[in-house]
Amino acid sequence: MSDDKPSDDDLGALEAIDKANQSASKGPMSALLTPSFEILGDKLENFTRRIFEGKQKNNKAHAEAVREKIDGKEREPSGIALANLQAWEEPAGNYSNEDPEAALWRGILEEILTGKRNLEDIIEVAKKLDERDVLWIENNHAALARGRVLPKKETNTYEFEKLQKTGVVKTVSSLNYGAFANFMLFPIFIMALYLLWFAWETGGGKYALPANLILNDFLAFVALVTAVMSVMYFMLQVRKQGLYIHQHHFTPLGGELFRLIKKYKE
Repeated sequence: MSDDKPSDDDLGALEAIDKANQSASKGPMSALLTPSFEILGDKLENFTRRIFEGKQKNNKAHAEAVREKIDGKEREPSGIALANLQAWEEPAGNYSNEDPEAALWRGILEEILTGKRNLEDIIEVAKKLDERDVLWIENNHAALARGRVLPKKETNTYEFEKLQKTGVVKTVSSLNYGAFANFMLFPIFIMALYLLWFAWETGGGKYALPANLILNDFLAFVALVTAVMSVMYFMLQVRKQGLYIHQHHFTPLGGELFRLIKKYKE
């Protein structure tokens, strides 16, 4: 956001407002007789003018950057475009070139000038996003675009929760089929190893089977050990990965927001 900080005069205006409010609470006549009302008009006017001029400067910078990029591809303004532009103007003016949010608002402006659709939903969500939200999206866009599982350091954050609530990011939970697949493949692998060993032994290998070994009992023992090891391996996988996998995606709206950010991200 712009670095315009209130000057001493601005702070004086705010103090005057506070004194006026305190006087007003005592009655309208008391408020009108307060000296702060004599200077409040001028101070507020200066304070408001500085804010307005800062917003104008930021919006001018946004417009110049977008027009340079689209290079004459601007459409004739329609009623929808004018409504979009009116909704865009106030919040976009809060961000200067140095703010991460500027890329998003410039992307929205380009869409207003070159497109035909109503951007009310995108503008309303964009108004709720701050610098940390935009940076979080930029840092995790690759995983979100592919529906990957984000690390806990990214999901255990205020930004992630906020982006879920605003409809930018969604979580899709599914059964951990990988753990079940390993559960089935592991005993098959063990049995295959046993069959290879058994074939080698009975085919005249170095070591012979004990004479008193009953084959059925031996097979039953191998099956039991394999089953126990498979269950243990499955439980280990579930403990490591979880019974359910929580994949994280952009919503269609979130994907559109990132597309707009990417256009003006240096």
